[in-house]
Amino acid sequence: MIVDAEIGTYHTGEVELSQRLVRSLRPGMLLLADRGFPGVRWWKQMSATGAELLCRVQKGWKLLPERVLEDGSWISTVHIRVQKGVPKAGRESVTVRVIEYRLEDHRP
Repeated sequence: MIVDAEIGTYHTGEVELSQRLVRSLRPGMLLLADRGFPGVRWWKQMSATGAELLCRVQKGWKLLPERVLEDGSWISTVHIRVQKGVPKAGRESVTVRVIEYRLEDHRP
């Protein structure tokens, strides 16, 4: 079931549109997002609603295992600089569960 949607002009970015959906997120919901969305600030805004998030991330993300779980997934921390040029003191972070997968192309 689709609970909410946002439509904008060609010049309205997907991240901006997604932030408007916060109004509809509630505990017990699952928000699926593609790889252009995740970021610490975005993640915190969406997860503050109590909804669960499942986001695909870009290949270059360094999600180092801090604790490996029984199913092979692991806990990691994502960091982002709040201000350019400010070292570690100027960072925000969020803890995530990482599920690694690979899609095989079986086309002839």
